[in-house]
Amino acid sequence: MKHKLIIEWLLSQTDHIVGDPYSEFNLWKPVYLKTIASWTDPIDCAIAGGFVADRIAYAFTAGYQASLRSLLPSLPFDTIAALCVSEEGGGHPRQIKTTLRQIDQKESISPLWEINGRKKFITNASEASRLLIAASAGEMPDGKNQIQMIEIERDAPGITVIPMKELPFVPEISHGILLLEGVHVKEENLLPGDGYLKYIKPFRTIEDIHVSTAIIGYLFRIAGQYGWPRDIQEKCLFIFSGFRSLSAEDPGNPAVHIALAGILNQLVRLVDDIEPYWANVEAVTRSAWIRDRKLLDIAREARSMRLKAAWSYFTKSS
Repeated sequence: MKHKLIIEWLLSQTDHIVGDPYSEFNLWKPVYLKTIASWTDPIDCAIAGGFVADRIAYAFTAGYQASLRSLLPSLPFDTIAALCVSEEGGGHPRQIKTTLRQIDQKESISPLWEINGRKKFITNASEASRLLIAASAGEMPDGKNQIQMIEIERDAPGITVIPMKELPFVPEISHGILLLEGVHVKEENLLPGDGYLKYIKPFRTIEDIHVSTAIIGYLFRIAGQYGWPRDIQEKCLFIFSGFRSLSAEDPGNPAVHIALAGILNQLVRLVDDIEPYWANVEAVTRSAWIRDRKLLDIAREARSMRLKAAWSYFTKSS
């Protein structure tokens, strides 16, 4: 949408908020996909998707999907994707036991590989039609696990998704276990570059930016829907502008981590500022917010470690 800035669009939508709840993901999905089709930048898709969400779970999904498209721009906008990294031991490269091996084919025209393994805690597991899977392609000369990312359709033979129990918050976000048994992949399914350095490592920062942006979109919606003071909406747009600026930078840059910490602190302050205004929000939405705002605390420890390392980088540099 080249003729209008995203903040102009947000400000013009306040009088067009649909009050009926999207009780199921599949009711919200077409509204979400239609909305983000107007935008090309993932960060704009995140805030627009958050705005048309009537709950934190859907806003998170909008931000998560925008994160994946920022990580892999070739992902189509009309699909739901899932990043499949974590296993029983976690998401660190040395814990990835899922294997990728080339199949020996005597009469094959093109090379073929096979994936075997098990992934857990896959976000949007029930809704995703496309999977980004991290697998071990063997050991590198330095002894480290060589990680290869694979992009593949969820309905490929050998792929099974087992739903996991709902979380105590944002229960509308599905999670699942992914079983990979002799899944065949072609060369075109292998994503270029080091799987850890290019995809897994930067994703957490990218996700922080885009998910937080989507939550800002949701809060902007609530502020307009329930007539909160305009300075709340102004604060939302101010914080969004910070996230939008950072989204264009290298997520591996230590300076980005420091600036991101500052913007996230502004989001925390905003959450405190709006506390009194939830009293005039209808009970179901208010109760869901009280339950689901715990989402903002996820990965706080990991962010703290990245921030400490970022400040250490500049301290040593000086």
